[in-house]
Amino acid sequence: MAPADTQEARAGAAIRWSVSGRLAVQAIRLGFGVAVARLLSPREFGLLALVTVLTQFVTSVTDAGLEDALVQRRALEERHRSSVFWLQLLVGGALAVATHLAAPAVARFYAVAEVQPLVEVLAILFVLRAVGSVPRALLVRRLAFRRLIAIEAGATAAAGVAGVGLAAGGAGVASLVAQLLTAAALESALLWRAGGWRPTFVLRTDALGELFGFGVYRIATRTLGYWGQHADKLLVGKLLGVGPLGLYERAYALTRFPVLWVARAAARAAFPSLAGIQDETARVRALYLRTTAAVALVTFPLCLGLVAAAEPLVTGLLGPQWRAAVPLVRILAVASLVQSVATLTGSLYLAQGRTDLHFRMNVLQNVAMIAAVAVGGRWGTVGVAAGHTVATVVTALPTLWIAGRLVGSPLRSLAAHLGPVLLASATMTLAVLGLDAAAGGRVAALPLLAGEVAAGAAAYLAALQLFRVESFGDVLRALRRPARADGG
Repeated sequence: MAPADTQEARAGAAIRWSVSGRLAVQAIRLGFGVAVARLLSPREFGLLALVTVLTQFVTSVTDAGLEDALVQRRALEERHRSSVFWLQLLVGGALAVATHLAAPAVARFYAVAEVQPLVEVLAILFVLRAVGSVPRALLVRRLAFRRLIAIEAGATAAAGVAGVGLAAGGAGVASLVAQLLTAAALESALLWRAGGWRPTFVLRTDALGELFGFGVYRIATRTLGYWGQHADKLLVGKLLGVGPLGLYERAYALTRFPVLWVARAAARAAFPSLAGIQDETARVRALYLRTTAAVALVTFPLCLGLVAAAEPLVTGLLGPQWRAAVPLVRILAVASLVQSVATLTGSLYLAQGRTDLHFRMNVLQNVAMIAAVAVGGRWGTVGVAAGHTVATVVTALPTLWIAGRLVGSPLRSLAAHLGPVLLASATMTLAVLGLDAAAGGRVAALPLLAGEVAAGAAAYLAALQLFRVESFGDVLRALRRPARADGG
């Protein structure tokens, strides 16, 4: 086993590369997303959202948790790698055919005829995802996040160019479909090339059986978790229509950026790092608390900034046709703030091999989520957003408490790490709201947004110094270290 300082240095480098890289990738995605949103209508985004509720679900669970099992398993052999590859390719192909054939039924469910050709074309995503799954897992296992980020950034940029070009040419929703397919195809091709691994013709049930003990709870967790997180979109699309779904989907996407940029990137890097020291409770606890506090340092001001600057952000970036999304952004940003710190608990469960516990917590979270958005649906998209946020906040405490118990970290320890960051972020929020009130609607959206971002950043940095936020110093010291031991 590597010495503690070496292992923790590799973990820190992996997390830095993953988070900074995700920031770059999501910035590319945001830029192209804004460009396409200015060219298309909420209805066209709503059409795609109707389809991706299904396709993203199938894509997220097709590996049956085996990708994560390849990362978590200590002794990994070629029979494991090749068996997982061929199984996933077979499953991906079968699901592609089944989804293509089910397209008419999906269109009838939504009562929207345009959905059928979209489902038929996007079914190929299942095969594309399967091809790159094992190479991706092997790169994650090696903590090669620099290489993974380069692959994702390249594929995202190329797909964005294709999407914007087609949208400008009047392709409508087809431009969004082309963007998804281009990104998936390029990413899998680049993963295949970068991984340096090729499967042998081996498909052994004993090798799969050794991984399924971990994977069976992962697929159950992903299945329940996916529908819990997407019940709001399904409800909006089915009951309220394509236009409201387009507004809701864009608001949701904007507020998810802090979670996707930082929290999930850190969780992805933390999982193999925590798994590597899974038997050393004190080290696991320290890494978990430091990583959670570092994530909050970035996500808390981003989320509260979305609350404060929602109006100029939405109308300035997306255009006035998206103004109805402003209250949705403000409500959903609160859910993202809470979820950004709860996301790390998943890596802790997995690293400790407790996929069973992870599944049970997801049962609680997602049953609550489905019930809350169903009740909130009576009040339209705003009610659905409120239900989503209430469920997220209410279930976060038991999630964090039980995860902390695994490594002897009570909630008060986590609160001590997060409290000063929340106080500094609240100070920033007051500064932004004050500037917005002073502008009084007399300043155009984009200049006002730029001013609010600058004022918020200055206020936040001053508050971090004033309240002596420990995690700020930790992050600065980490950034000064050379990014070695990436494995990429």
